[in-house]
Amino acid sequence: MKFYTYVSQISNKIYVRDIDNKGQEYSESVSFEPTLYVPCPPEKSTFKSLDGSPLAPLKFPNIEECRGFVNQYDGVTNYTIFGNRNYTHQYISENYPEKIEWDVSKLLIYTLDIEVSSDEGFPDIRIANAPITALTVHHSINDIYYVFGIGEYTPNDSDKTVKYFRSNNEEEMMELFLGWWKDNPPHIVTGWNCKFFDIPYIV
Repeated sequence: MKFYTYVSQISNKIYVRDIDNKGQEYSESVSFEPTLYVPCPPEKSTFKSLDGSPLAPLKFPNIEECRGFVNQYDGVTNYTIFGNRNYTHQYISENYPEKIEWDVSKLLIYTLDIEVSSDEGFPDIRIANAPITALTVHHSINDIYYVFGIGEYTPNDSDKTVKYFRSNNEEEMMELFLGWWKDNPPHIVTGWNCKFFDIPYIV
């Protein structure tokens, strides 16, 4: 079954990552034609509001024109505009109408952990006052630990497959890490406190 892994509105487009029925992943920015609903005579109505008022669909060529229409009639007396103005949700409803069954085995999940120098106490994420000394990412599909560090390192855990990327300093390590991440984007990032420490510290 086809399912999406990420959908977001970016300017006048909808950015989508999805996996098709064959397990192939796609990512693209697509145009979207939103639909809203406006009052109309009962004889011309095929839709009704929750209070039973007759409505007619109004389709727009793109998100920008739809927003412009909403702004134009904002506050106009006796002219209520109906419909979902969250265009990301509207896109999902139209393009994935059936119940979605996500295949977790096809989702690339990274477990992220960073090591930071603590010679001068616990580092402050607001100013990133201590250098990052290592970054480790566990790849959920191939079960490999990708470690980015400074200087020599020889993995000694026979139960884990580790691939080490050696750097000479923090700047070189971060460039290597970010380049690798860009070439291998995950669907989900997790980790112990990564939302409040690891990711903000990297950023």
